Amino acid sequence: GDYRHIIDIDPDSVRTFHYQANDDSFLVSGLFSRACHRAAVSFNHDPEHRQAIEKLMKLESREQGQDAGQLFGAIISESFRKSALTIEEQVKGLNGLKFEGLVRQAFREQGYKIVEGHPRYNGQGADCDILASLPPSRHDLFLPEEVAVQVKWKQGIDHNDVEGIRQIIEWTDLHGSNAMKWVISSADGFSDDARKLAEEKDVLLTCGMQTMCFLLGIADRYRDDWSLDR
Repeated sequence: GDYRHIIDIDPDSVRTFHYQANDDSFLVSGLFSRACHRAAVSFNHDPEHRQAIEKLMKLESREQGQDAGQLFGAIISESFRKSALTIEEQVKGLNGLKFEGLVRQAFREQGYKIVEGHPRYNGQGADCDILASLPPSRHDLFLPEEVAVQVKWKQGIDHNDVEGIRQIIEWTDLHGSNAMKWVISSADGFSDDARKLAEEKDVLLTCGMQTMCFLLGIADRYRDDWSLDR
């Protein structure tokens, strides 16, 4: 008899959030700031809003808001995370050669100068895919003048990642180079053995979404906790 104007709600299911509790509550609150409640109901069908609501329902209520700087910082970080996810999806159709070209182009766009015609592979394990000099803005008395890069096109976990690290180590040893050693991979992660060897030999490791941020030119925006919520 109420023309379906009343909907029973389980009290235990209720979540209450300050509109600035987090970036999801901020997004959802925008629905209810509209003059017409019908607009809020209509926008609820938007996938992004539905995902935000679902994420909030998994959290405990939070009736205190964040500082505006913290909130907008989180929103900006989420934007960068989504950009990294987008390019990660787009590069899955590449192959090793094309991916290496993409990494090479990213170095160029970030001010590095590619050393053309450098000795690359000696047939005995030493290999350097990209040799680049640092941009003037990054010159420092205590930093190497060049970076020697091994690029790996892999999916999931690379179970042979130690080999890539050994290749770049042997290349710098063979040529007596003091270049910064760097392995850039499309794989989701590195094995424990690879990380141990890299730490011992001062090899920089970049993989997964951190690699995608490098390709986008926003490497400094990467956050370690991004992989927890993909």
